[in-house]
Amino acid sequence: MQSGDHKDWLRMLELSMGFVRAQVGDTERHLTADEVLDFYGRTTHSIKNAADVFYLASRSGGERMIGETLGAQRIHGIPIMIRNQATRQTLYQLEEEKDLGYLISNGIPHASVPRQRFVFNQWVKEPGGLFGPTFTGHLAVPQEYLDQLAKV
Repeated sequence: MQSGDHKDWLRMLELSMGFVRAQVGDTERHLTADEVLDFYGRTTHSIKNAADVFYLASRSGGERMIGETLGAQRIHGIPIMIRNQATRQTLYQLEEEKDLGYLISNGIPHASVPRQRFVFNQWVKEPGGLFGPTFTGHLAVPQEYLDQLAKV
């Protein structure tokens, strides 16, 4: 689902909430949202608190066998509870380097911003709740995909 319309975002939250609340036995499920900040206001509160599906999935996803992958342009704006529950953090580049402080305050004292295109740093929460060392990787992007992107 994709839209730039607030009304559509509210509907997406309702549909996704139905997906998360459903009881489907032992079936693992996964919720993925890119541009997740579209669903949060400037104060990090959901645009519809009663349907904050990303908060629910991060808080009780383990019992419901639901994982989630969230993408955003900024770290600031993602609610603290969601950031605290994350077991894997992946960082490509940041427009606002002050956002790095949010990773550091979430337990990644060695957080750093990659300086090359398609390079990312990743941290995985280890047993006991501490993040492990930085893994640096490079996303392999096919040229035919790059050719479709807007020239910036």
